[in-house]
Amino acid sequence: NIRAFREKIRPEYAIDLRQGNALDLSCYDDKSFDIVFVFGPLYHLHSEADRSKCISEAKRVCKDKGMMFFAFISNDMVILTELGYNGNYFREEDYDHETFKLKDFPFVFFTAEQCRRMLFNGGIQIIHEVASDGVSELMAEKINGMDDESYEQYLKYHYYVCEKPEMFGHSNHWLFAGRKAEPQLLLPGERLDDLERNGYKIIQNPSKFCFGMDAVLLSGFARVGKGETAIDVGTGTGIIP
Repeated sequence: NIRAFREKIRPEYAIDLRQGNALDLSCYDDKSFDIVFVFGPLYHLHSEADRSKCISEAKRVCKDKGMMFFAFISNDMVILTELGYNGNYFREEDYDHETFKLKDFPFVFFTAEQCRRMLFNGGIQIIHEVASDGVSELMAEKINGMDDESYEQYLKYHYYVCEKPEMFGHSNHWLFAGRKAEPQLLLPGERLDDLERNGYKIIQNPSKFCFGMDAVLLSGFARVGKGETAIDVGTGTGIIP
């Protein structure tokens, strides 16, 4: 991969290509980068200690206001994908027939909650959770047969659903985008969402019911004058108050 990459680098590209180790980025100073991509290590590292070290190194070389991106492979969706290739897959022995935990070979597989807890324990504040490929592998034949117009519309649909909590689990690959967490701000599984309104933020747990942007947008039209009172009936998560 390094050799192939190096052959494609043009002189005008400002790329510093190095072969290294995600567990040891000592060749880089602290807070060196605005963006850090961790797109392969976490589902190749079998040791929990190694995964923690990888996250720690990514966090160390990232600037305080920088963004980090972490990729994982879903345990549960991979089972359905394998079923798409093999109708007798549930009789195979490469997963635990009681817990449905896949054998970690050749990759290491995770549940969504395991990913969230791993990043939380690593001091990462999750900003976005993305179903990277959705059901594209299961639908590969139909997607590859699309004309350009249909494919463009499929991509628009994918971007439309890939961050919806109800669709998140239906993806072989996940992408978590995050920043360095503020100390003792979040509990395990929680994330800090920016309302993008008056600087307000809210702590939410994506495994539970979360507010939608329609409520935030609606609040922009609410005006309560001095001395007036208002009632919010059916407030749901309480995002408008």
